Amino acid sequence: MKLFGNKVFLLLIIAIAVRIFFSIRCDLRTFPDSKLYFETGRQLVTGDYSDYNGKRAPVYPLLIAATGFNREVTVFFQVAMGVGISLLLYLIFSKLTGSSMAGFLAGLVHALNPAMIGYEFTLCSETTCAFFLILSIFLLFRFIAQKRIPSAGELIILGIASGLCLLTRPMYQFFPVFLTAALIFYLSRRKMAVWKVVLFIVPVMITTIPWGIFQYKRIGQFVITPDIGYAIMYHTVRFIEEAPDEYDDIKQVLIKHREHKIRAGAKSYDSCLEASRVELQELTGLPYAELSRKLAWISIKTITEEPILYLRGVVRAFFRFFKPFWPGHLYGVRPAVMEGGWLLRSVIATYAAFFLFSLAILLFLPVLTIISPSWRKAFRWHFNTVFFYSLLLVTAGFPAFLTFSDNARFHASIEPVILGFAISIFFTAWRKGLLNLYTLLRQARK
Repeated sequence: MKLFGNKVFLLLIIAIAVRIFFSIRCDLRTFPDSKLYFETGRQLVTGDYSDYNGKRAPVYPLLIAATGFNREVTVFFQVAMGVGISLLLYLIFSKLTGSSMAGFLAGLVHALNPAMIGYEFTLCSETTCAFFLILSIFLLFRFIAQKRIPSAGELIILGIASGLCLLTRPMYQFFPVFLTAALIFYLSRRKMAVWKVVLFIVPVMITTIPWGIFQYKRIGQFVITPDIGYAIMYHTVRFIEEAPDEYDDIKQVLIKHREHKIRAGAKSYDSCLEASRVELQELTGLPYAELSRKLAWISIKTITEEPILYLRGVVRAFFRFFKPFWPGHLYGVRPAVMEGGWLLRSVIATYAAFFLFSLAILLFLPVLTIISPSWRKAFRWHFNTVFFYSLLLVTAGFPAFLTFSDNARFHASIEPVILGFAISIFFTAWRKGLLNLYTLLRQARK
């Protein structure tokens, strides 16, 4: 118990000290969409919905409102969540590996991760989403690691946490469904009461359905966010010429703005839709949510005409998800390395290299379990391993099918899980003496 306490205390000290250093060296930052979170928070608090478009899910705007719309206080709460994530990672991977050192390393990686700390000092929803996502995983493995039946209270709290994750970033709409499948699989394999899954599903519904009703009353759509049409149009704007002729007026507006972005030197069409949205609303006379619905139908019909082009975009978006992303004022790793000072370049290069190293571990584990009997014995494909791999693939795949936008930023909320899982694998392999390259090559030849 003393060792556990020492590791937790050390992890806390390191996480807090690093964030104090960042608070001295770095200014509070915003993303282009930060302003809308504040606007949504004010609308929800004041009840003035004259300009409400339903774009933002409620949790992060309400967090901002709870701080009195104070940017510094909001960032303080995000930093506290960042420290909490380090502790949750410690608890998760200590339980899964049976080693407090593996848990400590998983928590330490997050405590020192400059990209995730950058999100904590930025007015965006990634840190809040990461906290509820990892809290949900912790609550799940709290009983799975002990191989016992979850109590009603544990399932209810898990349902609330996953619902709040969904209501923070709608790209995690799949998450409660994913957890439902995981719970059913776990309970059925151990011949436990599968009906208990209802105790998880009901809190999810109680958490999310009122927001859907609220949206329906305000924008006429029972959705978490009406942005699905804009999101999928990021795919189809690349080949919007193939859209049916009945949408020729909308098509011409999109082509015009797309070509303008290309002439301006843009490397993607991420800002094309935002630039054309006002003109499209004037053209169609539709409000924000209804225009999104119309664009969704146009995209669906365009995809049916050119499914191969769409699937190519899905594959590219899937792999873009795994690119390291720097959330500083120089968005992305490449511009920050090219234009930043020597200290920033050194920090980002180290972060990007470590992130790619961690992905390599996750990529090669399945290969090593095939070619090496010792790795196959050490890393059996039991529930825990399959869960984390499935979660990673679904989290990358879900937004890839929906949008071709800046998918690298989408992995921010699950990045602590990616790095923590990779570190736990590496530590376990080192502890069991599996990192001998000569032995691996000899086993591969056999």
